Amino acid sequence: MAGIRFGVISRKALSNGSFKSLEEPGQAIKDFCKAYNLDPKPFVRRKREVMVSQLRNTVKNLCN
Repeated sequence: MAGIRFGVISRKALSNGSFKSLEEPGQAIKDFCKAYNLDPKPFVRRKREVMVSQLRNTVKNLCN
C-alpha cells in the first residue's frame, strides 16, 4: 500500500514540478496531503482481468 501511496503523490504532487530548492518538493507533498485530507477517500484496489493474448504479447515484447 505504501508503494501505491507514493505513486499517487509522485503523479499528483511532484510531476511536472520545477523545484529550486530541496525544501520545495517536501512542501509540495505537505500541501498535497493537507488538501487530500480535507476529503479523504479510501483506496479501492481493483483487479484487472488479463487476456491470454495480452499476456502473450507482453512476454513477446519483453523477449525482443
